[in-house]
Amino acid sequence: MNGYHIYYQTKDDDEYSQINYLAQLSSILNWKEHYGQIKLYCNKRFLDSISKYGLDKEYDFIDTELLETMPFKESQGIFWSFGKIYVANEIVKTDTEFCILDTDLWIQEPGLIDTGSDLSFYHREAFDINYKLNLYPDPATWMDKKELSEYDWNIYPMNCAIIYFKNRSKELINTWYSLALKIVSDNQNNMSEENLRAGTIFIEQRLLPVIATKLGLSIGYISPNIYLTWVSYTESDGREWRPQIGHNEHSLNIAANIKHVWGAKNYYDIEWIRNLIIGMAILSLTPYNIVNKFNKLYTEVIELYTEKI
Repeated sequence: MNGYHIYYQTKDDDEYSQINYLAQLSSILNWKEHYGQIKLYCNKRFLDSISKYGLDKEYDFIDTELLETMPFKESQGIFWSFGKIYVANEIVKTDTEFCILDTDLWIQEPGLIDTGSDLSFYHREAFDINYKLNLYPDPATWMDKKELSEYDWNIYPMNCAIIYFKNRSKELINTWYSLALKIVSDNQNNMSEENLRAGTIFIEQRLLPVIATKLGLSIGYISPNIYLTWVSYTESDGREWRPQIGHNEHSLNIAANIKHVWGAKNYYDIEWIRNLIIGMAILSLTPYNIVNKFNKLYTEVIELYTEKI
């Protein structure tokens, strides 16, 4: 099965960017070992960034042109997930079964992403509409009453760090792209704080599950645990999941073999978080001889790991 990374870089690398590239390397190599080919859609800026460390040579295919043709590219600050939807709409012209995964997520065992459903996500997410930093505002923020009435908004939002399209993919993605395009077009100049925070999440994690449900597709989630979005990342000690990670054997296996950097990348300046991510990524890359083959990246990351210890 083909796996896809999709990334449009808009900011310069910072002092901790090597950690993200280490995670991306793990994502690439583990996917190739356990699932098949992995391909990259990105802009030239991102290709230049990963080429410094030789990551480009590990992809089976790289395209730097398609994302440059994306409409409303100037709205990436609000709708940065739109690039993923735009590329998916192109991929589905030739691939009917495929997986899009985030560059900061790696899967260490085969056979983990197929839930037996038409469409599989990483996990469900729960939210509190009264939480001041709520990621899932009222859908009426983005759509009119007529559009809203066509969908069941009681469905859980789904984390899209992994999206496995298995059946009726073309119908689903064409519908998803058309609606997301309209939402971006209608809201491209809406720069309110609420929209800046949640627009991109709405068109991806909120919208795709309700479209799939309306079309009669079955939905599965790879992890049985639900993420509670109102728990601050710095307070994530297990209470952010319901039920807690490890409540059964399946939960333990998923947690042990799928790793997602996620919001941790915003806290690399905190020593224990930085060291945890680096340690997990290096451990996942142990079979791949990264010390020799990717020495530049390995050396720079180790310097970050030991800097304040």
